[in-house]
Amino acid sequence: MAATTGGAVKAGIEQAGLGVPVFRDRAPDTKPDGTDFPLPFVVVFEGITRTPVRTGDNKSKRMIEQVQVDLYENIKNPDGSRAESYTLASDLSRALANLSLPDAPFHIFASRLFNSFRVPSEETNSIRNTYTVNVYRNI
Repeated sequence: MAATTGGAVKAGIEQAGLGVPVFRDRAPDTKPDGTDFPLPFVVVFEGITRTPVRTGDNKSKRMIEQVQVDLYENIKNPDGSRAESYTLASDLSRALANLSLPDAPFHIFASRLFNSFRVPSEETNSIRNTYTVNVYRNI
């Protein structure tokens, strides 16, 4: 069982079988052998916002927690050929839209892919696809 919302989202992405490593909060700079950690990979940030939702008795028993998911890819390989996957961003979007969070540490009512955007950078030869997921859960 995941200890946090971010851990549950990470587990849900891994269960989708996209074939990329998924990290919470920060990807490692290097592999154990000292070489740079290769792209692509996914990073999950939890608790971007937490908004209480009042119920009929005027008490906040539920909340909407926003989780940010970033997909990092290279634009080109060292030989100049295209490195960006034409399907990975769409596959991740589909996985987030159909996210199942059975391993969450509290009751999840629903999760919803709220929005996404794409930021290419020729300077760093990378593309970041950012997704925001709303998780509706107990407090």
